[in-house]
Amino acid sequence: MPFYCFNREDDGPYALGAMDEREAVLLFDTRTKLTPEKTIEYFI
Repeated sequence: MPFYCFNREDDGPYALGAMDEREAVLLFDTRTKLTPEKTIEYFI
């Protein structure tokens, strides 16, 4: 789904409404969090 469909300010399908009335919720999944111990770096 293209981003512009969500970023509309009307009341259509998938529209998120007016910008000044939007709220955000941030979700964190600690099981998949990247840490130095879980990260592999490749140098080519």
